[in-house]
This record gives sequence, structure tokens and C-alpha cells, in this order.
Amino acid sequence: MKIAVGIATIGRRDLLSQTLARIALQTRMPDSVIICHVKEGDVDLGVLDDLPFETLILRSSPGLTAQRNRILNELKKCDAVVFFDDDFFPASDYLKQVDELLLQNDSAVILTGRVLADGAKGAGILPEMADKILSASDREHPRRGAPRNIFSAYGCNMAIRLAPVFKNGLKFDEYLPLYGWLEDMAFTRQIVRYGEALWVPQLRGVHLAIKAARTSGLSFGYAQIANPVHLWRGGLIPWRVVLSHAGKNFVSNALRLFGSDANVDRKGRLVGNLIAMRDLFLGQLDPNRILNLKR
Repeated sequence: MKIAVGIATIGRRDLLSQTLARIALQTRMPDSVIICHVKEGDVDLGVLDDLPFETLILRSSPGLTAQRNRILNELKKCDAVVFFDDDFFPASDYLKQVDELLLQNDSAVILTGRVLADGAKGAGILPEMADKILSASDREHPRRGAPRNIFSAYGCNMAIRLAPVFKNGLKFDEYLPLYGWLEDMAFTRQIVRYGEALWVPQLRGVHLAIKAARTSGLSFGYAQIANPVHLWRGGLIPWRVVLSHAGKNFVSNALRLFGSDANVDRKGRLVGNLIAMRDLFLGQLDPNRILNLKR
């Protein structure tokens, strides 16, 4: 099976370089790594010379979904793509496990792994700590659990079988701009029409999610309401999922408004939530509104 790794980078050169170094430790090398960036200088080209696999550098318009679609356009000769965030450190057998599972399970069309630690839930995880977490996990020889069906893959690490993608013209939703909140759910709900979405415990890694170069609190707060509503309008998710996502985010932002988490702009997110709710009530809700919000 021919497997490519796709990385849509947002300009964190040092983290991208370390992620590439982690991919170079894989026991099953990718057939190629495709990196899509937005601005000149986002990629340290000097790092690429020492990598043991073929690399391709692309450029696209801003936005995670646009970058991922640009990568998809280059994969016609591949059987699968593994999308990693530029700050996701995979375990050394990640690609080997993807290869084996996709060969053994014809019904699997999208896979996501066990995130050993996720910096998105806090201040972020430093690379040194991520290495320690992965090393500890390797020593523990984690039990081989059975894959289970999931509603959505997690965009920081997801493997996609490409045959149904090209046969059915599937794309990431570019109407979800910038960081593309819930783009992974939108894509998963499209591709599960043709097979299974699975969480696979053998696929392991650490998501650093260091708070840099991310969408502003105001814009992100708007997207927390607007994006799930957009998915519902497209027939991809039921209304209860919209309420679950939007409701939990709104309550979390309100309750933690005066908390001590300096790494999250709770006030900006809450204001963004309220603007989106007003727009929903007025019939003006639009994910692209975040492009014009003051950030």
C-alpha cells in the first residue's frame, strides 16, 4: 500500500522540523511527505535535505481546509494519506499500524489514533515532554485493543483511504475558513457513507498544541457556534450534535471567564459565541464572518 503523509503547516518552522524528524523515525517509512504552507518562510527547507523520504512542498491560499485540499490534489497515485498537524508527534510504529489495518479491513475508510496527551486541553506540551510521553508508551507495550466505530476522526491525526475520496469527489469544506473548526467532523461524516470511521488504540501520538499562530479568541468563539450549525445545514450532523458542541463550548467559556487560564482568551470566545447566537437569531449566521471580525 502506498501511503503519503500530508501536513498543512501554519508557520511554526521549529515544530514542523521536529514533527518531520519524528516521521523519519517510523518503522514503516511514508512513500512521500507533502507539506502545504501559506507564506514564504513557513518551512525550513534546509531540514528537508536529510530526510529519508521524498518531500513535496506546496503553497495554497490561507485556511486549513484549503491546504488539505491542495494536498489531496497531489495524491492520485497513493492508496492512503495520513494527515498530521505540524505539532503532532506520532509513535514510531504509527504508519506501520495504518498500513496493516487498512490492508486487513477493507471497510475502514478513515482512522484516528489514541492521543496520549493533548496540549489543546491546556497550555500546550513542549517537545521534550512529548518525547518522554512517547518513550514511556513504547516501554509499556500497550495492549492491543480492538478498533471501535466513532462519529468523527480527530484532525491532528487521521488516516484516510483515498479510493472513496477520488471516486466520490470528496473534499474538505473550504467554507470553514482559517483553522477550520470541525473540518475533521465534516470530512468524516462525508466519507462514512462509504465505509467505517474507526478509533484505533494502536495508533499513538502526542498533540503539542502550543498556543501560537492560532485563530483569535473572538473568531474562534464565533466558529464554535457557526461551524456546527453549518454542518447541520449541510445534512452532515443532527441538531442534537450542534447543541452538544455549541452548548458545551458556550457554558465552558462562561464558567471559566474569570478563571486563571491565561492561555485561552475566554472573554474573546464568549463574545464570539454571543455574536454568533445573535446572527443565528437574525438569520445571518455565516462561518466566513470570522474573516471580518476584529481580531
